[in-house]
Amino acid sequence: MTRAGRWCFVVMLLLVSGSRAVMAQRSPAETMQRAVILYEELQLERAIVLLRQVVSTSAAGQASPEQRTQAHKYLGAAYALLRQRDSALVHFATALDRDPFLDLDARTFTEGERRLFLESRRSVFAVGARAPADTVITPGAEQVSWTVVTTQPATVQASLRPVDGGTDAALTILTTSANGAELADMRWNGLTASGAVVPAGRYTMRFVASRVGGGATDSASLAVDIRYQHASLEDSLPALRADELLPERRPPSASRTQLVRGMGLAVAALAIPSLLGSKGLGTNGTHTAVMAGGSAAAGVAGFVLWGRSRVIAPNVAANARRRRERAAHNTAVARRNAERLAGVRLAIVAAQGAAQ
Repeated sequence: MTRAGRWCFVVMLLLVSGSRAVMAQRSPAETMQRAVILYEELQLERAIVLLRQVVSTSAAGQASPEQRTQAHKYLGAAYALLRQRDSALVHFATALDRDPFLDLDARTFTEGERRLFLESRRSVFAVGARAPADTVITPGAEQVSWTVVTTQPATVQASLRPVDGGTDAALTILTTSANGAELADMRWNGLTASGAVVPAGRYTMRFVASRVGGGATDSASLAVDIRYQHASLEDSLPALRADELLPERRPPSASRTQLVRGMGLAVAALAIPSLLGSKGLGTNGTHTAVMAGGSAAAGVAGFVLWGRSRVIAPNVAANARRRRERAAHNTAVARRNAERLAGVRLAIVAAQGAAQ
């Protein structure tokens, strides 16, 4: 090789290396945009190089699922124009498997490209679902719709299951028929299979498609939040605590206290006149004895009666009245809350993040 030839070879290597470095610096979005421009300019080989970068394993952590799907679609179209039928079918099928809603616009793609795309659709069985816009319905009276599509005619069932592991009793089954490539609506009235309003919470809406004629199934899932809209609910009153009630029984020491108190009063009745008496005023021993005897008798009577029955009847009645009043209040609260919940409306909101 001559010196001039060697220099040309070096320059070509530098140009190729520089081109690869520039491509490596592009974001997946920029790479995809550039690839589409090259495709539209019919620079198909150059477009394929960029599109392969988007779908490559090394770019998987950078390119979004939507970008990778679009890259497979354009790879299929590019290979179709290059008359590489098998490669075109493979990439079209991969794109449809990722997004069954995918289609080729007749204003952008040729008849030959669209013919191979439809052939790929017939070879792939997949179901796709789209969440509705945020919707508020009256359960049982109104409906919300999810849009589904299958690549081939199929029957689709949908189940609504709480993401926190709720029981199958909370499932609501919907069924529709999809004719393949045609959109269908799956309508739901907000009620469970038993006819109850579905509880509020986060759910996974799972769509299972069975191909007409059998032989294939596929599924797709969406996350959804279901929220209640109703008038504010009242809080019921908690049960009365022990420290909030009057004592209903006397302690065992209460009868002894009555006896000690009566005897103490009797002693005082006898002692006070002697300590405070005056010869000039004189004292009445009979009156003192009567007072002392009465106090002692009262103490003995209290000891006997309180010892036999320690129940405090007035306190028992007062506590019972307070319990009845609280129970009546809570019953009224429950009735009013039930009336408000009877008029509940459901807000169905597409949840952030992937379905479980």
